[in-house]
Amino acid sequence: MRLTGHVVGHLTAPAGLWREGDSALQMRRIPVPAYTVEHPEGLVLVDTGLHPGDPEQRYGAMARMFGWDASWTIDRELGPALDDVRFVVLTHLHFDHAGGLDLVPRSATVVLPKADLDADPEENGFQPLDYETGHPRVEVEGRYDLFGDGAIVLHPTPGHTPGHQSVQVGDVLIAADACYFPENLDDERLPAYGWNREIERSSLRWIRQQRDAGTRVLYGHDPTAGTFRG
Repeated sequence: MRLTGHVVGHLTAPAGLWREGDSALQMRRIPVPAYTVEHPEGLVLVDTGLHPGDPEQRYGAMARMFGWDASWTIDRELGPALDDVRFVVLTHLHFDHAGGLDLVPRSATVVLPKADLDADPEENGFQPLDYETGHPRVEVEGRYDLFGDGAIVLHPTPGHTPGHQSVQVGDVLIAADACYFPENLDDERLPAYGWNREIERSSLRWIRQQRDAGTRVLYGHDPTAGTFRG
């Protein structure tokens, strides 16, 4: 089984948006990652990055908050491998994780958190056009073993969104937006936006326990995000 990271875009915004306490005047550019897992039962894509269309036409005024670089999206990064994707796992439904779903062939099954689907899209910054794509899907509640063999396990890490889930692949944990940067684990510093701060901190503490027990954590938008090969 092989896990490979892919950088499929970048976003730029004030550093204080990505992490409370950082400068609201200094801009910070962050990578948007996706991951592929080559499992004997099929190819798995974890998150889909940004949609390549014009962001302001697609999302309206919200897009003006960000410097948007979607020139390198999953269709360009993965190429024909997109045709081989059996499952797409969405860690949550924000546009930089679900936006590229429309690029994935409809033969793939989407595995996504039911709590995000049940939540109010406007209150949580979700855009239904990102994930209401007509793919067959599995709506996950709680811990979920994708193939039933312990190789790829989805763990609930809510707080950033109601249903956020992180993905364990062997001894590696894709934290996604439950933890943007490694220093956040010990400092418990969060993005300036999110669904529930206390639940988000609880998820951070769970991820810290996994790290301290020897799990390698891949952080959501750290400069190393999307660079893992293993």
